[in-house]
Amino acid sequence: MSSNKVTVNDYLYCALLSIPWIAIQAIWQTEFGTVKDTMIHYGLNPDAAGLIWMFGPITGFFTAPLVGAYSDSCTSKFGRRRPFIVTGLLLTIIFSICFAAAEYAKGYQVFLGYISFVMLDITINVMQTPVRALASDLAPAHMQSTVQLMAAGFQGLGSIIGFYIQKALGPGASLLSLFSIVMAINFVVITGVCLLIKEPQHVPKENVEISFTAPFTTVVKNVFAMDAKMAVVCAVEFCSWWALFFWWTDSSTWWKLTVYGGCITVSGNDGPDSACPKGSAGDLAAQNGGSDYDSTGIYANTIQTLLSIFVGSLVLFGLLKKVKYIYSLGLGIGGVLLILLKFGPKSVGFAWIVTLAMPVAISVIQAFPFAIVGSYNKGNDGQDTGVQMGLLNLFICLPQFLVTIITNGVQISDTTGLFISGVALALGAILALFITE
Repeated sequence: MSSNKVTVNDYLYCALLSIPWIAIQAIWQTEFGTVKDTMIHYGLNPDAAGLIWMFGPITGFFTAPLVGAYSDSCTSKFGRRRPFIVTGLLLTIIFSICFAAAEYAKGYQVFLGYISFVMLDITINVMQTPVRALASDLAPAHMQSTVQLMAAGFQGLGSIIGFYIQKALGPGASLLSLFSIVMAINFVVITGVCLLIKEPQHVPKENVEISFTAPFTTVVKNVFAMDAKMAVVCAVEFCSWWALFFWWTDSSTWWKLTVYGGCITVSGNDGPDSACPKGSAGDLAAQNGGSDYDSTGIYANTIQTLLSIFVGSLVLFGLLKKVKYIYSLGLGIGGVLLILLKFGPKSVGFAWIVTLAMPVAISVIQAFPFAIVGSYNKGNDGQDTGVQMGLLNLFICLPQFLVTIITNGVQISDTTGLFISGVALALGAILALFITE
């Protein structure tokens, strides 16, 4: 992808631009591991607690274009992105503490917890949208894929850190202690990067005032006005995130029910006469499946970290010149694996193989679309990077929203859902071959 000569300093610069994702992903890992159970503990109905994940794509859809557009036009002496990153960081710290402290608001736990969670999703997007754009702004064209692959690798590392913090504190630990530690990591890492990065003051080509609704109308207009090369990337992104979000939400259930043949107990309905009595063989099998799944997650995130950094190095040093072929291959591998879940063996060994190979697909999904769009915007001096990232974000949020609705409203088996996701990845792999580089 590049004939430019690179140095160790270039490599370290990519790492510096990408390292905030360690901290950001630690937040997401903490959310995924605690939010639903915490809201049920606060008194929320389990079905309503499952629907709480709808707010992620909804808030992302509105927040990303808004922050992207306003940061594109920001003329602060501290740069375009850093003011939004720091603001998002401080707000994320505040609302994460509010969510954790809701436990002490007797009588208002559900209300405060729900509001804090929604605000937390918004503030994380306020922070991570300009983090992604900052890397795209400051990395030259030949480093776009490398910096985004490193971001994917550091996300894997962040997931590991988030998991081990929860494990170290133990199941009975205070939620306030957990979020305080994660937020301390975010404060140190992200403020440190913002201090070390030199972001030039933005001088716009023309003074244009942005209305509050303009970013959303611009994104909608761009959907119908985008050129063919951007349309292909967005189509691949839709297929990819449909599959990825289904995998993240359904793979644990697949391990428990299909691989281990267990059953899921229902709180308040787990007595001897229930479909899945607490302490029964099915309940214990599901617990073993969940434990094994957690173990595979650590290894999978480690593989994602190492693989992303390795491939990023190959791209940076010019050993991989056409990333669309690696992109397609990664999606294809994921597609085949998920399709085989429907027709292949239901053994523990095969489950390990699938779970440890999925990071191949996850790495390319979390890196290459942003790198490709970033390289497109280099031809426009990066003037609209934030807006274009917001457009790409639409095709991330929409499939997540649809998957959340489907998994909570339609009764389909775990293997069928993952099979459909495999077909989506296979389609994405074919479309990726038509990406313009």
